[in-house]
Order: sequence, then C-alpha cells, then structure tokens
Amino acid sequence: MSKKYEKITDDRALEPSDFYRELAEYDLLDGFVRERMADKVAENPKFEEKVINTLVSHSTEEVEDLDYALLRKFSHSLEIFLTRVNKCRDQKQ
Repeated sequence: MSKKYEKITDDRALEPSDFYRELAEYDLLDGFVRERMADKVAENPKFEEKVINTLVSHSTEEVEDLDYALLRKFSHSLEIFLTRVNKCRDQKQ
C-alpha cells in the first residue's frame, strides 16, 4: 500500500473540519462560548451538549465549570428517571 493511500484512508484525514473542535484543541473554545455564544448555549441544549462533548474530547486544559455543566445534565437525566419511576409506582398501586 502506498503512503499516499495510507494517508487518505486515515480516519482523521477523512473527518470534516470542525470549527469548535479546532478551538478546543487550542484551548479557546470555553472562552469563545462564554464571551460570544452564552445565549445560544443557554437556549439550545443540543448545542450545549455538543460544546461539552467537544471540550471533553479535544481540550487539553481543565475547563472551568465543566463539572458543573455535567452535573446539571446528570441531574436533569436523574429527574426524568425518577419521574418515570414514580409514574410506574402510581400505576401499580
């Protein structure tokens, strides 16, 4: 297999460029989101999840408040779970 072909088949070479991932790799994503996109993160949970996942996967430095954001997400998931458990309990009674 030629080296050119190996380079083309490398998974990373085939990934599309992602602006947010590049910012995270340079440890700039957290600041960028705080300064310019705080409203979008607050209004759009899917975008917030994308930012969190990108920070966890690609940032090289510790990110302030990342633990808080992950705990808030976990708390929300737990709240949904407990609500469904209570509905099941109510149906059995």
